[in-house]
Amino acid sequence: MTYFQIAAVMGISFFLCTLLQPVWGQAQTIREMTQQHVDDSIQKEREKKKDQKGKSDSAAVTEQKTQENGDERSKSETVTPQTSKPASKPQEDVVTIAKFYHDPAEPTPREKLPKRVIHKWFRLDPMAGIAYRGWVPQSYPDVETDIANYFTWTVELKGRFFNLVSLKKGHYEANGLSSPRHPYKENAAKYGSYGAKAAFFLAELGIPIMKAWEPVVRYEARSFQTTAKPKNGAAVCIVDFESSANDECVIPEEGDPNYRPGNTLTVQSAYETAVIGVTYYPSKNPSPVLEDSNGKKPPFFFGLGYLSYVKPYQVSLNGMVLNELLFTGRFYGGGLAFGTKLGGGVNRPQVDIWTQFGLGAARLTRDMTLNELAPKDWVIGYIQGNLTVTFPWAPFEFAPTVLLVPSVEASGATFFFIETQKDSDEEFVMPLVNWDLIYCAKLSLVVTL
Repeated sequence: MTYFQIAAVMGISFFLCTLLQPVWGQAQTIREMTQQHVDDSIQKEREKKKDQKGKSDSAAVTEQKTQENGDERSKSETVTPQTSKPASKPQEDVVTIAKFYHDPAEPTPREKLPKRVIHKWFRLDPMAGIAYRGWVPQSYPDVETDIANYFTWTVELKGRFFNLVSLKKGHYEANGLSSPRHPYKENAAKYGSYGAKAAFFLAELGIPIMKAWEPVVRYEARSFQTTAKPKNGAAVCIVDFESSANDECVIPEEGDPNYRPGNTLTVQSAYETAVIGVTYYPSKNPSPVLEDSNGKKPPFFFGLGYLSYVKPYQVSLNGMVLNELLFTGRFYGGGLAFGTKLGGGVNRPQVDIWTQFGLGAARLTRDMTLNELAPKDWVIGYIQGNLTVTFPWAPFEFAPTVLLVPSVEASGATFFFIETQKDSDEEFVMPLVNWDLIYCAKLSLVVTL
């Protein structure tokens, strides 16, 4: 082969490599695709913040010049002083203020409620009811996430036993005859209609070692069956949690072991919170059962909290979504927890508030988290909250007292990136990673024993 032929072959090979490089470059691993999306989202958010800062600075300069011109004009004008009229003495209006707590100094026109039939050292509040629960997940442009709403039956028990142990609340709720399967187990629809597709469990235990201080442990778990599927025939790669981040993104076709009919992902979404801490009772009465409020000051809880939930997830940072990949995302975190109860008693509203915040993580596969894909010195934070409003109503005053208790509840959580250190020429950004909202409306029947 002559030198001319060798040079021609090398030139053609170089041309083909240059031409086919974009096609070959499309084969990326799951980690590479997710990493590129995180970097692009953060950079775009920085540029957006920088543009906003530039506009605000120019507006401030314009406003300052306008103010200076106004001051010069005001100096040239002659201001005629005016004699102000003496202010008339305000009239005292009779205002009726709705008191949230009953004043114990005022006479009570009714007999004290609730009435009980067991000894004062052993009090119980059994409850049964029905509820309507739902989960509003974050939406995505190419994937529809359906977390169904459910009517559920519920049972609950509160009790105080010889001033030694307080069962603050033992609550179970479901829409079937058995508990949902393991929350991380996929294809939950295969388990038959007799199994519950939604459940809610809450246990709160207190030990009143002192009149004003009570150690408390609280655990709450909710479970919903979830289905996620692409919209309008969008090409989405479903990534199993046990997959490796170094695998390539492949959309399985019929006949493939990983193929799912309709290219859908079905999981049992779970939402769990746990707190441990101490409740302070200014009224020195840590009783968990229903009692007349008698002007008591609200208690206050503080301690440590933990949050965890599972759901179908596409990587989304401030609205920029990685549309090609659909994960079974697992979000969890730990931090400080706080809570309080306002109001209470019979025929009076009660507001129950719980919240926690701290540092968290978002795991996408068994060997990849969003945390490790973020730039250096970045962390993920979270805020979680729960708000419940109830109104125990006693239509009769015989013993034991029977109460109808309507209530509404809303809870949710959000995860976001936090930049702990930044360069002087960079804009501070906090890209939102995920948010979820859970709601409930419930009607209960309580008997005070």
